[in-house]
Amino acid sequence: MEFLDYYKILELERTAQLAEIKKAYRKLALKFHPDKNQSDNKTHDKFIQIQEAYEVLKDAEKKRKYDQLYDIRKTNQKKTYNYDTTSSNYSNYSSYDDEVYDPTADEEDSFFSSFFKHFFSRKKDKYNYSHLYKGKDIKGNITIDLEEAFLGSNRVVNVYAEKLRIKIKPGTYHQQVIKVNGKGAYSEIGTERGDLYIKILISPHKIFSRNGDNLYRDVNVGIYTAILGGKIQFETLHGKVIIAIPRGAKEGSQLRVKGKGMPKYDNPKAFGDLLVKIKYKMPARLTDEEISLLGKLKDISSKKGKQA
Repeated sequence: MEFLDYYKILELERTAQLAEIKKAYRKLALKFHPDKNQSDNKTHDKFIQIQEAYEVLKDAEKKRKYDQLYDIRKTNQKKTYNYDTTSSNYSNYSSYDDEVYDPTADEEDSFFSSFFKHFFSRKKDKYNYSHLYKGKDIKGNITIDLEEAFLGSNRVVNVYAEKLRIKIKPGTYHQQVIKVNGKGAYSEIGTERGDLYIKILISPHKIFSRNGDNLYRDVNVGIYTAILGGKIQFETLHGKVIIAIPRGAKEGSQLRVKGKGMPKYDNPKAFGDLLVKIKYKMPARLTDEEISLLGKLKDISSKKGKQA
């Protein structure tokens, strides 16, 4: 729907008063009168625009409302207007008055623009232009790392030259959407902005993976520790921890470390768990003594197998 500049149509400044409006109307109405331009449809269209502009600007209440829309639109010149222009059908126009064109409600619907019908017609219930009151929503992404999702942070984004501080809460999920009310695009008329939707993307981590509030990682366990049992130390997002490896731990088995996962989004004092997958770490180099001992263990294992 096209925003119509009624002052421009009547060749007036925004500050024009009623006397000036009437004078300009009379001058233009005579110039574009249908009787003087019977074969020129464009002139007829111009005449109807003049009638429409005068219908609004001569009425104190309609003018007050229009001036408000006009000023809001001017203030928001930085935004882009994408109007769906609808041309009115003026070809059936057949009556006029030298001083003022005072259409009935039905005639308004037939001759005047959709802009007039939406804001000034007495039959507004026939038209649904509610989408014009509120601007379009804006969608965007912010990419963070897992540590930032763990700790939480604040990010600053620029929307229409306005800096907005976005709070990323501890425990934020991958592809979680944050909604900021009233910070989207301006409406086509400028009365109400849409909303801002920011999707949080968490980049893959080189050590940890995540499922819900739980974290997963691999740990290397020396072959002797895996066989005999023992303790190992490794990093978590909470800091270094030490856990016990049970005797005979199998490669690929998982150990659960309680409370060392991600903070829960709605309860950041509570945490998920960390699940640790055991990976065997073979010695880089064996001494002669180790090779000899392993040979003896192999013989013992073989005899044990035969006895079984």
